Amino acid sequence: MKKVSWYVRASVIVAARGLFALPGYAHCGKCAGDCKKMTDAMGEAKVTLSKAIEAAEAQGKGKALSANTSMKDGKLEMTVYCLAGDKLQEIHVDGKTGKAGEAKDIKALP
Repeated sequence: MKKVSWYVRASVIVAARGLFALPGYAHCGKCAGDCKKMTDAMGEAKVTLSKAIEAAEAQGKGKALSANTSMKDGKLEMTVYCLAGDKLQEIHVDGKTGKAGEAKDIKALP
């Protein structure tokens, strides 16, 4: 009898953990879909991440520390973080045109 109750308890624990993990897996599936859209947009874009970094460095008159891509309103956007003197800046670059927006001073990297 003790062996049966041990198996039942173990099964309940495993099932409960699985239910709590389910939202995490669902989230990852959405992320994978978003990454596919971003990859497709990068394939269509004429601007590479390295060109976006060059444009941001020229706009902010500094050196890039970090860069990433994202989709904003269905459009590819690249964000570059630069250090100009003692100022940390965030600069958005349009993924289609390669045009760097205005450099915004920020307090810390995200």
